[in-house]
Amino acid sequence: MSDVKELLKERTQLFDDLYSGIIPKRIPISVGMPIELCIQKAGLDLAKTQWTREGLEEALEAVIKNMKSDSLPSDSYRVPLYHQIMGSIGIVMSKTGFMQHPEITTLYEDEYDEFIANPYDCLIEKIFPRIYTALGGDPIRRSIVFAAAIKANADVRSEMSQIYAKIADKYGFYVPNPAYASRSLAPF
Repeated sequence: MSDVKELLKERTQLFDDLYSGIIPKRIPISVGMPIELCIQKAGLDLAKTQWTREGLEEALEAVIKNMKSDSLPSDSYRVPLYHQIMGSIGIVMSKTGFMQHPEITTLYEDEYDEFIANPYDCLIEKIFPRIYTALGGDPIRRSIVFAAAIKANADVRSEMSQIYAKIADKYGFYVPNPAYASRSLAPF
């Protein structure tokens, strides 16, 4: 166990030095492995595993044993339940189990002036209900749907965080402070 703690200490120092502008002992390696690839590599059913997370820990371990990374080599995860509750048409699970973004239109050409005049109202009243069909209708129903989706997302992410933490502890992976994380999405 002390070897893992030493490894974690070394890896943390590499990233701390890098982020502080100090030349590290060596360049830290941070691999982002899509969760879908880990699941497929382990031979698990992609859709079922994303819904249940059964076998996910073993799938991640099987992949990371063959990788050289100083940080936990996992990537973002789109929660299928969240998108289902929201009635998403912008992120949907394909027949093969991949969470995908089909080509959809959410702002029409004749609505540009309305969007420019009041972006917030246009997003809330038109665009979001087009992307998330369960957000249409009365404000009370919208609030309940949104609360249920947020709760489901938080529950799944909490479970995923526990899996990630267990693996990170076991292998001495550096785990960045979530406050420093960033993400961008393609504007499809």
